[in-house]
Amino acid sequence: MGYLTEIFCCSRKRQRESVFKIHPTSHGKCIQKQRRRNIPKRPKEQCIPLIKYLQYSSEGKRSFVPVTTYEPLSLLQKLAEPFEYSFLLDKAAGTGNYAEQMKYIAAFSHVYAMKVCERISRPFDPLLGETFEMNRSDDMGFKFIAEQISVAPKVAALHCAGIGWIFQSNFEYTFNIQTKFISINPVIRTTIFLKDYGSEFAWPMVRFI
Repeated sequence: MGYLTEIFCCSRKRQRESVFKIHPTSHGKCIQKQRRRNIPKRPKEQCIPLIKYLQYSSEGKRSFVPVTTYEPLSLLQKLAEPFEYSFLLDKAAGTGNYAEQMKYIAAFSHVYAMKVCERISRPFDPLLGETFEMNRSDDMGFKFIAEQISVAPKVAALHCAGIGWIFQSNFEYTFNIQTKFISINPVIRTTIFLKDYGSEFAWPMVRFI
């Protein structure tokens, strides 16, 4: 993954308003790269007692979980969502004030848990060796890659490199099923390096119930 750690020679100015980009291909021709302007409307969520299916599974009983309990995303894709706020890391990497760096890093560290209450559906589990790569160096200045490196236990490795910063993390979780609630215990170690100042920040993920 060394190619991800290169210093990106792109402007810090975000070009969110630009939808069409011209990119030369290996044959010398240019193609138009189009990003969608909006996303589909959110479907109506059905009240499905997911905890019952998990309880049956934990008791060794055979159960079928409806496909509607899942959202049409892989877990690796969902782990890339916090980088919508990568501008916080850009600001942290652009200042030499340690207190300012901590402020922006602390704000970014809360992004993972920000919308947990709104999204009751779960993503699909990745296959062993499955990867997901997102290249937003043209408009947001970062490249992201994740890989499922184990399925028992389920562990994913993440690496993201932006303008002046490097994000590395491993994602693993365990859950405990009770009568009226589910306790999810993420075992995550996240590290962010600010290359220009030699700063390093690390934190664990919070527990969800």
